[in-house]
Amino acid sequence: MEIGMLWFDNSKKPQSELIAIAAAYYKKKYEIVPNLVFVNAEQLEEEYITKGIVIKGDKRILKHHYWIGRE
Repeated sequence: MEIGMLWFDNSKKPQSELIAIAAAYYKKKYEIVPNLVFVNAEQLEEEYITKGIVIKGDKRILKHHYWIGRE
């Protein structure tokens, strides 16, 4: 992914819920459904797919940040 939206959320909600909120905002703002999100590698619960979005860990992403977009 070369272009995406950076989302910050440090609430105690489950990671899948935070990603769903960010994806809904992304869809509303850009009128396209995201299919990839990068999270801090230490915070990644596991690489998985939720609601058509692939979640991957990356050590370059700051904690509590989500880089979401289209692959």
